[in-house]
Amino acid sequence: MSSRANYFKIGLFVLFGVIVLLGFLTTLGISLLTKDKILLETYIDESVQGLSVGSPVKNRGVQIGNVERIDFVTSDYNVDHNQAANKLILVVIAADPTKFSAENEIQAKKIIRQRVEEGMRLQLTQQPLTGIAYLELDYFDPKEFPAPEITWRPKNIYIPSVKSMFSSFTESAEVAVKKISEINFKELVDNVNSLVSNLDKAVDDANISQLSSTAVELMQELKESNNALKAFMKEIRTTNDYAKKLLKPVEQSEHSASIPELVASLDKTVSKIDVMIASYKPDLDESLDDVKASLNNIKELTAQIKENPSVLFNSKPPAQSGVYK
Repeated sequence: MSSRANYFKIGLFVLFGVIVLLGFLTTLGISLLTKDKILLETYIDESVQGLSVGSPVKNRGVQIGNVERIDFVTSDYNVDHNQAANKLILVVIAADPTKFSAENEIQAKKIIRQRVEEGMRLQLTQQPLTGIAYLELDYFDPKEFPAPEITWRPKNIYIPSVKSMFSSFTESAEVAVKKISEINFKELVDNVNSLVSNLDKAVDDANISQLSSTAVELMQELKESNNALKAFMKEIRTTNDYAKKLLKPVEQSEHSASIPELVASLDKTVSKIDVMIASYKPDLDESLDDVKASLNNIKELTAQIKENPSVLFNSKPPAQSGVYK
């Protein structure tokens, strides 16, 4: 009887636990269904290998939502199959509007459009080791990464995408390989050989030995000029030292005369000469008068000789003849 009572209690406990668990799950499901969310969409022009429904969508590392649907653009929009849009992948994202500082879809749409104009883009990113992909929101230069033009009207808030780093690297490598394959290596080698031949001919035509001897002569002349310049600089230094000694004050030089001493000596000498000139000035004036008188006499004698040359032989001039009176 006791054993049966214990089984009954255990059964009641288990039933109560199941009821509580079902209630919790129901409440959680209702909260998830009633939680506000906004739908975003983007179009990816590359393989989305590694991306699946439920993959996280992050904004600079912070999760803002999850991938809700992955399909081709042609499944939702009527586009011309001749256009490039037929290979685009449609990715629909369920995001939390509060992650964009918005309370509802209308505010989120306005904010997202403004951020798209500023360069906000979605980029497919893969984890290095696992290969699992997710979408990353980041900002790019809108001039370098403009939003592609689309010919249909998106059903949800549209965010442009940019190519993943792996895809960009692959395309760059393909372009580089293509350019390398287009290089005509045979023509390039022929041009190099022709250039080498032309250089050899130019070297042969140029008289290298003569150029070498000319260069040696030039170096010799430069060496002589350098020696002359050194000697000239030595003379300048010697003159500079002499000038320094000459300009050195008296108290700093014991054996050589300085400029102040020379000026003082010249002043004394000039003063003595002035005194001598002043003392001998009367005699000099008298001598100068005698010299002037002698010069006048010589001048008169010269005039007489010109008029009558016989004066040199006679003491008196000859008498004048009466015939000419």
